[in-house]
Amino acid sequence: MWIIFIIIIFILLFLFLSYNFISTYNKLRVFKFSGENENFYISNIMGVFSNENSYIKLDQIFFTNNSTFNYLKFYYLKDNEKHLICKTSNPTILITDFN
Repeated sequence: MWIIFIIIIFILLFLFLSYNFISTYNKLRVFKFSGENENFYISNIMGVFSNENSYIKLDQIFFTNNSTFNYLKFYYLKDNEKHLICKTSNPTILITDFN
């Protein structure tokens, strides 16, 4: 009787842990990246992506030829069409919830 009870407890524990792993695996992804071209560079871009929300944080943009800017526009491409994410004059940007 005790052996059956212990086996049932282990099976329930295994099922609970399996469900917990499957339901939370790869649900939150964090990326850090940078970019540059001949006119500017940015070194600290942080992206946090979940199934519900997405966040991208861009730090200060540095220009290599001492130029300035009036505003920045950020787009994403979908079906070869540009879609505006944001337009701002602030060089530090937080883009949220654009799933």
